[in-house]
Amino acid sequence: MKKIMIGVSIFTAILLIFLLVQNNRLKDEKIAIESALSLAKENEEEETQNVLIHTDAGEAGEAFVNGYFNYVQHAKREAVEPYITSNVEELLSFDEPQGVEGALEGEDVESEVKNLKVYYGQSTNERQELYVVFDNEISFNSVTSSVASYMELDMILTDESWKVDRLTFDQH
Repeated sequence: MKKIMIGVSIFTAILLIFLLVQNNRLKDEKIAIESALSLAKENEEEETQNVLIHTDAGEAGEAFVNGYFNYVQHAKREAVEPYITSNVEELLSFDEPQGVEGALEGEDVESEVKNLKVYYGQSTNERQELYVVFDNEISFNSVTSSVASYMELDMILTDESWKVDRLTFDQH
């Protein structure tokens, strides 16, 4: 009986030592996982903070599109001047209707923007890339047609206002 008690005591002591070692190993593993999780959360927060979306640039881009493509007869320079740089002003036409080939002076031409959507691309503190999608509805001599229009606008911050500095335009 004494031998059985000694055997059970030794077994219990070995089991206790094993459980203590396992407990310490699990505590160390828990600390390592918590540390890795904390580091991952910090990295995620830094990445989230680095993503800049300048909604003011989007509003200026939207105002530019509405100012240039909502017109009667032809686009008005005054409607877009606050939203463009001289680089873009050189590319735009204000003397003839956009999207209407061969329109003569005095013919009724009207353009309207419908379903305007602005999507934000890459940005820095002073730049914002925008992708603008809209339907350009053009009425020419009482005939109305609609064309899907796509613009990529590079907006820059100048004198605390956002302006279009570069654009690409496509209609289908």
